[in-house]
Amino acid sequence: MKTFHVTVQTGTAPYVYSALAASAGQAAEDAASRFADVPCGITVTSCEVQ
Repeated sequence: MKTFHVTVQTGTAPYVYSALAASAGQAAEDAASRFADVPCGITVTSCEVQ
């Protein structure tokens, strides 16, 4: 599991949180499921040091 910063842009304001997931794709899918039809955009960035 890796840690990702997830930003979900809604119609009113961005919602930012950290998430544990196996991949960035999984983190984005989890965010989409969490916010249902509300998101206007989802951005996922790694918290891992490269």
